[in-house]
Amino acid sequence: MKKITFSAFALLLAFTSFSQTEQGRILVGVGSDLRFSSQSFEGSDDNFNTFSVGLGGGYLLIANFVAGANIGEFSSNSFGIGPFVRYYYEQFFAEAGVNFSESSSESDFFESDSSLNQVNLGLGYAAFINDYIAVEPSLNYSIGGGDVDGQNTFSLNVGFAIYLP
Repeated sequence: MKKITFSAFALLLAFTSFSQTEQGRILVGVGSDLRFSSQSFEGSDDNFNTFSVGLGGGYLLIANFVAGANIGEFSSNSFGIGPFVRYYYEQFFAEAGVNFSESSSESDFFESDSSLNQVNLGLGYAAFINDYIAVEPSLNYSIGGGDVDGQNTFSLNVGFAIYLP
């Protein structure tokens, strides 16, 4: 058992010992998330689960600090765009961003077109497969505003990123 634990630790250390987040690299990524939110409409109290796919890119301005932009399309007929910053500590990262989106929704209880502005905060881990490619799971919280009140959501994201030299 000790050999298996040691081997797993050595493998994890090998994956995290590269310096992929040095100044001047370009980050290109694709991610998805599963969001859970609870919203109340007159005559209904429903929970909504949504799935979204997004693209993003950034530039490492200094070692471990990325600034960039995300664009995304969500399952509820919406499109969003916004800037983000990310800071790495070893392979862990903290991220903050703003998202501006427009959406169109229809159900048995309502039909609407709306805009939503969100502040996004997240914590994640960049598990590098090699010097250039990482799998990046993260936990995020979004604070919403705009035409629709109460759009605060937790999401679990899984992304893939390419760190170009």
